[in-house]
Amino acid sequence: MKLANHSNFNAIDHLSRALPNFDSVKAKDNTKVVGLFYYLWHGYHGTQGPYDITKILQQDPNAMDNLDSSAWPDPTNVPMLHWGEPMFGYYLADDEWVLRRHVQMFIDAQIDVLYFDVTNGFNYEQNYLRLFEVLTELQEQGFQVPKVCFYLAPQTRGCGTGNLESLWFNLYKPERYKNLWFYWKGKPLIICHSKRQLPDEVRAFFTWRAPTWGDPKTPECWAWEGNPPKMATDLDGNPEQMAISVCANKCDLDSEDPLYGDNMSDGHWGALVHGRSWHNGAKDERENATHYGFHIGEQMEFALKEDPPVVFVCQWNEWLVPFLTTQTTDAPRYNYRGHDICFRDEFNEEYSRDIEPMKGGYKDAYYMQLISFVRRFKGMEAPTVDTVLSTIKNIDRFTEWDTAGIAYRKYIGGCKPRDHRAYDAIGKYTNYTGRNEFHISKVASDDQYIYFYAECVNKITAANGDNWMNLYIRNPKLTGPSWEGYHFIINRSRSSKLTAVERCAKNGEYSWDGIGEVEYSVKNNKINVKIPKMLLGISSEDFSIEFKWSDNMQDRDVMDFYVNGDCAPMGRLNYTYYFKKSAEA
Repeated sequence: MKLANHSNFNAIDHLSRALPNFDSVKAKDNTKVVGLFYYLWHGYHGTQGPYDITKILQQDPNAMDNLDSSAWPDPTNVPMLHWGEPMFGYYLADDEWVLRRHVQMFIDAQIDVLYFDVTNGFNYEQNYLRLFEVLTELQEQGFQVPKVCFYLAPQTRGCGTGNLESLWFNLYKPERYKNLWFYWKGKPLIICHSKRQLPDEVRAFFTWRAPTWGDPKTPECWAWEGNPPKMATDLDGNPEQMAISVCANKCDLDSEDPLYGDNMSDGHWGALVHGRSWHNGAKDERENATHYGFHIGEQMEFALKEDPPVVFVCQWNEWLVPFLTTQTTDAPRYNYRGHDICFRDEFNEEYSRDIEPMKGGYKDAYYMQLISFVRRFKGMEAPTVDTVLSTIKNIDRFTEWDTAGIAYRKYIGGCKPRDHRAYDAIGKYTNYTGRNEFHISKVASDDQYIYFYAECVNKITAANGDNWMNLYIRNPKLTGPSWEGYHFIINRSRSSKLTAVERCAKNGEYSWDGIGEVEYSVKNNKINVKIPKMLLGISSEDFSIEFKWSDNMQDRDVMDFYVNGDCAPMGRLNYTYYFKKSAEA
């Protein structure tokens, strides 16, 4: 039996964009690094609300020009607002249920490092320690989790000095979570000005890179954003790092550029902002243009062309923005051209930088785009291919699977319940839909049949309803109706020995017509299904088939695969079974 790898994952997003496969990218280059800017601040600066700018402006479209609108909260009492709603809700940064899903998504995307934004003088120690626990848990299961690094304030003194001292004494000096540190040039990387007054012990411990927004002004200076992106180098001029961003601030705040008035974000910030839909020198005005990731797409292409060792991707999950008004600040740059309200960095779906999937809007399109970029930038190894015909003669005898087919392994812990405090108006989030947790999936085939196997962490519950232990299948060679790319669903109804095979009845809809019944078997924590290949449209000796196991899905929405019950693999991704008959067979 062979074990599948990341190249056995495939997906098609809601824009019909497929992930690149091994044949369309370069060979895997293990020296390449992709990092994500990650935020730990949700709820730390107050749990009032949540107040969502997008929903506020839906309630009162004129609210940006009226600070007295009843749609706004009291700006003297509410320091932070959300620009939109994350897929996992308005979570707090220490919500372990959310953190686990983040890490699982990073594993599947092959993210190498998380850069924690501590540029505002706070380390969020309680929150990063909770995340480190989850990272370590999944690392100990044998998965390659992202390593960690802190990105401090760009000032050479003042804001950030306390951050560094805290990180040194609480994390690095006692060697806590050393298993997670990201190393660069043989030492733990810290993105912080080395011009600060530092003890020799601290100075010698790290590899130092200076933080900056925009262009790296000197060697060994790593930006978190650039528009256009620029290459950071070492002291000898060798390429090191490049930052790319979902949305970018074009100019300096203090510029007198007259273009500001026409091109600033709708959030009344005076900087020229290139939003999500900016490309080819202009904002794309098509409906749902924000879904396509045009801006970061251009920056990704530039990074692929320049080919730096490290790409810094801005960003995963900021979501929050300070509520700056003339009632709360005297800084004239926040009161741009007479407006009483100003939002910096985040404002709405167009003018925001988050990749993390959202409710509605762009859904998980940016996450899929990120995976696609990682594959193109780092390359891919060849997928695991089955070359030997295997017949499961008795589907009630699960030991026949010990040496048959291809195995796919998923992390454990996704079915743990959610029961965690949230923003004040919500109280807490709960989710107890996790039921049968998938761990190992297998596929084998012979001339007539294809066999699917799933192994759960615990004994499989008794059959119950049409969302119990479903198997979704996509045949890439088929045309005709599909739901989110899936042509077939298995096991929405069943008897003691036979289970239903249904085919999508209407393209784009969760609507299925029965086309047959096939044998299946359940024993303890294992399930086994035997399907005639012809029923799935498999007509050639060499073929590929995509599949996903799902249990206890709540909503007939593909985004539910991230949230409720359990599935293998997570979210929109599918496992792919490749069969190529060997010459010796």
